[in-house]
Amino acid sequence: MNPPPWADLLLTRLLLDQPQTIGDLSEAMGAPRRAIERAVEELRARGEPIVSGPDGIALTRDPERLRASYRALRRRYIHQAMGARVLLRTAKRFERFQQTTLFGEVA
Repeated sequence: MNPPPWADLLLTRLLLDQPQTIGDLSEAMGAPRRAIERAVEELRARGEPIVSGPDGIALTRDPERLRASYRALRRRYIHQAMGARVLLRTAKRFERFQQTTLFGEVA
């Protein structure tokens, strides 16, 4: 069985009623939260003008709102990338570290 076309269903909902939070959309559409998040990503990849803010997600034709949403997403991306880099360094540090005990090495 194929999953419902969440992106198309979400776009229709946003055309009718906006802004809405991911949680509200998930509940109203009977979809997992992650499915709605993926649908937002898919719609943005298609070029749909979806912005996010404190009130939820919405469609807009305002270039300044699109730029503001871009800047917020970019900031979040940079912080996540920095966190991922730190985790990688930590993993490498743990790979070099071997704990020793009175009874020999312990992994």
